[in-house]
Amino acid sequence: MRAGYSGSGSTNPAATLTLTGVFALIIGFALFVLLLPIAFGLALAAVAFIAILWGITWVRLKWARAKRPNGAFDGRKNVRVRVPGDQRINR
Repeated sequence: MRAGYSGSGSTNPAATLTLTGVFALIIGFALFVLLLPIAFGLALAAVAFIAILWGITWVRLKWARAKRPNGAFDGRKNVRVRVPGDQRINR
């Protein structure tokens, strides 16, 4: 037997370091494989959340513009809005 590998309590420090490195790589790869789908899911959820917020903002903006004077939902019929400084005379 070679020196350093005989007996139950003696282990070569290089072998321990190598074994620890191999275990660290295996655990790191396993965590990468397990957490990658979670990361993609969270990224997709974030994009969907931003898209929903943008859509709600867009609809509220369109609705507010439609309720302005001369908009589609202003509730008045045949009314011309005069702006300050407008010199047109309607008779």
